[in-house]
Amino acid sequence: MASPNHRSFLIRMRGISRDIKTGNRPEVKPEFFSMLQPHLNVVEESYRQMFNMAVHTLLGEKADAKSIIDAVNRGRKNPDFQSVSKSALAGLRDSGLHPGVVDRIGQSASEYLSALHTLDYLRGMSEMHPAVFGRFLNSRRTRSELGLHVTEFSRIFDVATAFSNFKFELERFKQTYPFMNGGTPDSPGIRIPGFDHHFGIGRKLAFLGAHPSVYGGDNLHVEDLSNGKFFISLVDLSGHAEEHRTGINHVRNWLIGNDAGLLAHVSKEKFRNRAYVRRFLQSHSANVNNFLEQFGVNATAIFGVFDSKTKEFHYINAGHDDPVVYSPETQEQVAVNHSHALLLGFLSAKPEDYDVHTIRLDNPGAALHLRTDGLHELPSSSGKDVDRGEEMNQKFIELMKEGHSAESATHVLFQHAENLGTGLPWFEDDTRSFILINNKTPSRFKRAFDTVRALARPETGGSSLMRHALATV
Repeated sequence: MASPNHRSFLIRMRGISRDIKTGNRPEVKPEFFSMLQPHLNVVEESYRQMFNMAVHTLLGEKADAKSIIDAVNRGRKNPDFQSVSKSALAGLRDSGLHPGVVDRIGQSASEYLSALHTLDYLRGMSEMHPAVFGRFLNSRRTRSELGLHVTEFSRIFDVATAFSNFKFELERFKQTYPFMNGGTPDSPGIRIPGFDHHFGIGRKLAFLGAHPSVYGGDNLHVEDLSNGKFFISLVDLSGHAEEHRTGINHVRNWLIGNDAGLLAHVSKEKFRNRAYVRRFLQSHSANVNNFLEQFGVNATAIFGVFDSKTKEFHYINAGHDDPVVYSPETQEQVAVNHSHALLLGFLSAKPEDYDVHTIRLDNPGAALHLRTDGLHELPSSSGKDVDRGEEMNQKFIELMKEGHSAESATHVLFQHAENLGTGLPWFEDDTRSFILINNKTPSRFKRAFDTVRALARPETGGSSLMRHALATV
């Protein structure tokens, strides 16, 4: 959305705001606001989509979303946003909906109406006669009013841009990953031979309500390196405060584009060499770290290369939660005691500052789960986040024991997180999840061996002789 044309108008708007704040009369004419109309329309459309998505997401099938959206839109000309929101949502208070859902819709409605008020005010500037507009700028009171709306436009423009980026990422997920959002095995996209996999993306409710914490974000990207190898990037940006929005928004855009174009100038044939894989991961980690440091933005991340032939995941962990690994032999979680590098963006770094570790998924049923903290740092009834990481780990292990597919496990985990939290649908935090399961069918000998081993267990009445024979194989 932020094309060079958009940015030039935004820079001019910020110049007007700066002039007014310093007590100067800005050199601007009504024609400027006439030329601004297409940009105001783009921002309004983004806010309209954002509000509609928020209401539909929060309500689901529990109430008539359209009637609420229509009631809010009818209050567009009323400057008392709170009363309009309260009136539009009056029926929801007694509908049995979670109070947090109703409150979040109210916040989203107020933000939406506030943005429309600013956009309509700026449209009105273009309709003024030049002489009237001149007197308008000569008045300190009306000049100050204009300054407030121009400053507000800069903020809502950033929010609309972030929303456009979020929609772009959702579309990229749908097009790239076949097992997401109703995709089928016949859909084009990433395939990992011999492995069942699924990508989950949580819809951030604060984002849908245009809350300032929109400016944080997570990123998940998978790139086919050919020869059965896949680059996996999982990044969780920190710094949700509004004052960091420009840096974080820029970094988020860079991450989306950087991973997608990362390998354009690299020969994928080189990834056949394990030593090259290690050097590549170290170099990439250092490059991302040093880029983030420029903006004062921190992030935790896992960068890795998965080899579907050797069933090895070579990775670097920069301050992120450990991968969760399931062993079908023990039917337990495998302890991952690998060292962590410093979180990204904290200090300048060299490639050798990053250690590369390896996880193997040799046997059928072996599974790997990577996730960002939105899936386990969940809001409690007190409003504070509680780390439910161990509970989510155990839930994942249970699902693997029960033989769930990667897609099924993703949906159950997301629902479980919702149930552990305050009951709000989806998440307060941005969330990315990636599950990878070795689904290679075992050989006839392996199936026979597993059958004999099961028969030899004491609980099945197997003889001690059979157990001894197995122990010597």
